[in-house]
Amino acid sequence: MAKNPFLFRESGFTLIEILIAIGVLILVIGTVFALERDLFSISTFLDRSFLAQEEVKNTVSAIVSELRSASISDTGGYPLEQTSSTSIAFYANIDKDALKERIHYFLSGTSFKKSVVKPAGQPITYSTTTAQETLSTVLRDVFITATTSIFYYYDSYYAGTSSPLNQPVDVAAVRLINIDLVVDADPNLLPPPLNASSRVTIRNLKSNL
Repeated sequence: MAKNPFLFRESGFTLIEILIAIGVLILVIGTVFALERDLFSISTFLDRSFLAQEEVKNTVSAIVSELRSASISDTGGYPLEQTSSTSIAFYANIDKDALKERIHYFLSGTSFKKSVVKPAGQPITYSTTTAQETLSTVLRDVFITATTSIFYYYDSYYAGTSSPLNQPVDVAAVRLINIDLVVDADPNLLPPPLNASSRVTIRNLKSNL
C-alpha cells in the first residue's frame, strides 16, 4: 500500500531549518562578542580616565608644594621670577641639598612642561650655559581657552571674591597663586575635561603682608 505524503514526514532537519539555526547561532555569537568588546572598551576608558585624573591632581599638588617653599635664589634673585597666565618660574630647594633650583612650569602647545635648573659655576649662576637643566613633560592635552588661564595671581588685599591681578603681573605684589589645570584630549568627545585646582600662599612672603 502506498504511503500518504500528507500523513507521514521523514525525521531530521530540512536545509532551511539548518540555515536558520546557523543564522541564529551567528547572531548570538556576534552579540556576545560585541558585548565583550564594549565592556573591554568601557573598562579601558575608565582606567585611562582615572589615571589621567590622578596625573592632573599630582601635578597640581607638586606645584603647590614647591611654590609654598619658594625663596630667595642663591644669586639673590626674588623668589618669583616669572608670573604669566600659562607660565611660572620661581626658586626653591626641591631636592633638599645646599642649593636652590630654578623651577619653571610652562605650557608649550598642549604640553605642560617642567624645567629644573641646578645652579653651578664660579661665581654661581642659573644660566644654562653653565648650569644643568632638566626638562620634562608632566602633562599632555592641556586645554585652555582665550578667556582661561593656568595661573592666577592675587595680592595681599584678596578676600575671596576679588579679581586676579592683571597681566603683566608685578611679582612683588603677588601673595596668593591659584593653579587651574584642565586636560582634555578632544573637547568634542568623551571623556569630559579633567580638572584639578588649588591655591597656595608662598610661605616666605607672608612677612610682607
